Amino acid sequence: KAVLNSLSESDRVKIMAVDLNAVALQEPFSAPQAEAIEAAMKKLEARVPLGTTDLSAAMQSALKAFDGQAGSQRAVVYIGDGISRAGRNGLEEYADRVRELVDARIAMSSLAIGPGRDVSTLAAIANHTGGQILAPGEEFSSQQAGQFMARSAKSPVIWPKSVTYSSDIGDVYPKAIPPLRLDRDTIVVGTLKASGEHTIDFVGELAGETVEMQWQ
Repeated sequence: KAVLNSLSESDRVKIMAVDLNAVALQEPFSAPQAEAIEAAMKKLEARVPLGTTDLSAAMQSALKAFDGQAGSQRAVVYIGDGISRAGRNGLEEYADRVRELVDARIAMSSLAIGPGRDVSTLAAIANHTGGQILAPGEEFSSQQAGQFMARSAKSPVIWPKSVTYSSDIGDVYPKAIPPLRLDRDTIVVGTLKASGEHTIDFVGELAGETVEMQWQ
């Protein structure tokens, strides 16, 4: 509710319940305070949250939900523990889902809640899709956590188009530089062939416009 209350009337939202399948609780995308969203929240509150989660399938369903929604900033906000015991959900499958989201310019952020949380998986998905991760403790109220997730969904993401490293930079990980955000760091690790000055040239896309950056 705090996420919805922190969004503006011009934003559009679709609520989905996630367990073995991701079920859309309303169609189509609606304004955060619309009657359709209020009805979807009542359906969500009526569900018993006992199902095993298939997070990979949920990511696929979220991707499909954006069909026909091109031309606007798109984001997924996942609220849950991130523990996925259904389906394969291995490294290769998650890598495929991440590539699909990045290709579609969709950032996935997660609010990790519950007595047991797979924060590392949710953080990896957020890092590689241009999203954010919050695993709050007692210092965060539910209102603050919701506000944070709404800001994360709306914050700009710079989608990489190309990156060029100077010849004295060796192996780099991850090989595909992740999307960049203005509200958190992006870390790339690697090796140097020699000491001295090193250069990284980056070309990306922000809101449909080309962005060029260089780091020394």
